[in-house]
This record gives sequence, C-alpha cells and structure tokens, in this order.
Amino acid sequence: KKHLMSFLDATSTPKRLTLFCDFVVAQYLSLLPELRRLDAFIEVQERLVGSSFRSFWSPTIGVQGEVTRNFDRSGVGSEAPPIGGDVNWNVGFNVTFPVFNGGQRIAKVRQAKAGLAELKLQRENAGSLLQQRIRTAVYRANNSGLGIGFASDAASASRQNLAIVRDAYARGVVSILSLLDAQNNLVIADESAGDAIYKFFLDMVEVERSMGKFFFGDTAASESFFKKVEGYVSKHR
Repeated sequence: KKHLMSFLDATSTPKRLTLFCDFVVAQYLSLLPELRRLDAFIEVQERLVGSSFRSFWSPTIGVQGEVTRNFDRSGVGSEAPPIGGDVNWNVGFNVTFPVFNGGQRIAKVRQAKAGLAELKLQRENAGSLLQQRIRTAVYRANNSGLGIGFASDAASASRQNLAIVRDAYARGVVSILSLLDAQNNLVIADESAGDAIYKFFLDMVEVERSMGKFFFGDTAASESFFKKVEGYVSKHR
C-alpha cells in the first residue's frame, strides 16, 4: 500500500507524471542491457575505424628468428668443427610501409565507417523504443493505480446499496430478486477491486522491468527511489 501511495503521489498530476517519466529515462535508459550491448559494439567498431585509418601510414613490422644446433657429429671428417660452430642462429627484421596498395585500404575504411553508422542508427532506434516502453509502462501503472480507488469506491457503494436493499426487503418493500441482485453486484464489485490491485502490481513490475531496476517489495530501495524522484520533480517544477 505504501508503494502504491508513493507512486500515485509521484504521478498525481499530468506535470508530475511527465517529470516522473523524464527522471526514469534520464537515470536508467542508458543502463539498460539492450543499449549497453549496442554501446559495446559501437566502441569496438570505432576502434576498427581508427585502425583502418592508421593502416594508411602505420608500417607492418615483422621479426623472424632461427636457431640450429648440431647435437651429434660422427664419421670420417667429423672431428673438424663446422664453420660457425655447432650452434647457428639468425634474426631477420623488416618494416613495410603501405605506399601503394590499390583501393583496398580505402574500401576497408568505408566499410568500417558504414558499419559504425549502422550501429549508431540501431542504437538511436533502440533508445527511442525503450524510452517509449518506459513511458507507456508508467502511464499504464498510473491508470491502474487510479483504478484501484474507483473500484474501491464502487465496492463501497455496492455494500451500502446492499444494506439499503436488505433493509427494504425486511420491510417487504422489495422482492427477493432485488436482494439477490444487490448481493451479486457486491460480489462483482469486490472482485473488480481485487483485480484492480492485481493489475496495478503487474503494471508496476512492467515499469521496473522497463527501467531495469527492481525495488518492488524492498522498502529501503523504494523510499530511496521516490526520494530521488521528488528531488528531480522539485528541481524541474
């Protein structure tokens, strides 16, 4: 109940509802796994673009080494040591500069830049969709939260109506059918009130899922969150 009241208070007016959505988007959108995954891909692609540009002037360096050793000498004439001894080694070192290489490097740069642009576009589209999901979830939770009050009022009215009809039936003013209708309406109203609470819980889970932070049931985390919301709303009011 405290969680419900905190949420309804934070979204009690259209302005506060909008600011609540803005706060969630500003604080949690960039932390969603879907966007962090794309950010990681973009970072890798940016490095690839830089590497493609550096290939125009960055040399290719190669080092090669070889060691040979004679472990055994036998037979006629083997007494004389070979030139250089039983152990020989050599090291080769070469540096190649990309002076002429056709359009291969240019094509790689263009390909890398096109890949980067595509990833950034995917990131922008994903961000828009995830932001819309957050705002939609918050608006639905707000509606279902308000629906709890309406359903509770309807149940209370049905309970009062049943009391009136029961009294009228006892005095013989109304028939048994009217009494049964009043009782049936109360049962339906109570069920609707229970469904409204259940729907709000589901919608709040979707809100938390859309923002990637779950604090439902955690009193300390919930209080901290709504305190931050109030600070944001007060600052941007």
